[in-house]
Amino acid sequence: PPHLEAPVEIDLNRPMNEILAELSKYPIKTRLKLKGTLIVARDIAHAKIKELLDSGQPMPEYFKNHPIYYAGPAKTPEGMPSGSFGPTT
Repeated sequence: PPHLEAPVEIDLNRPMNEILAELSKYPIKTRLKLKGTLIVARDIAHAKIKELLDSGQPMPEYFKNHPIYYAGPAKTPEGMPSGSFGPTT
């Protein structure tokens, strides 16, 4: 819509410290256009990572290098690769 500012493009394949530095320049309400790798996980993924850490194993590098979106998919419409995603709590 014409009344909205253009979104800020964020390349998620850049190093995490660069992504965080870029995001810190904008107010929290800023619209973003994300491109690159984004990990989508359910609540069980958090529990499995905790198990790894509790057993003395390191967190997988991809969890350190990419943002994690805790989300649950909706039903996939016919002919579409995925349904919509909504955040989990």
